[in-house]
Amino acid sequence: MRVDKNELLQGVTLKYRNFRGLERKLGGRVLNAEGKRNFNVVLNEEQYEDLKRKGWSVRKKEDADGNPEYLIKVNVMFGARPPMIKMVPSDGGKGIMVTEESVDQLDFVEIDNAELVIRPYNWDETGNNGAAAYLRSMRLDIYIDPLEAAMMAEDDEELPFA
Repeated sequence: MRVDKNELLQGVTLKYRNFRGLERKLGGRVLNAEGKRNFNVVLNEEQYEDLKRKGWSVRKKEDADGNPEYLIKVNVMFGARPPMIKMVPSDGGKGIMVTEESVDQLDFVEIDNAELVIRPYNWDETGNNGAAAYLRSMRLDIYIDPLEAAMMAEDDEELPFA
């Protein structure tokens, strides 16, 4: 089934973040090739069923406690159609746009809330088909502790020698 529309996902959790595009292996098997940036979005069962019905490539697995976990892998590419990504601090400060040069930091930030739009890439190989998800836009509300907030406020002041 062909997916033709973008999908909005709100209030979701990001898991297995690899915005740096590092190669990852498990028992000699390559899980992520070098340079491929991606992450997974944890879905609830209703979101999983809806996206599956629409033709998106989603998966169901068991977590460490044996409970079902529903995921969609989201690829991040900067090229002809780079994603728009904004980080907004939880202290109410102004947000900052994330670029290809700064996207690596998203592997480490503490995310309070995530909203994103994914766009489909329809694929068909040897009788199997589906729609891979690519990041179109994302807003991340980032937890900022009091010391980080103070340091960020200092950076906003004009420098006397600038």
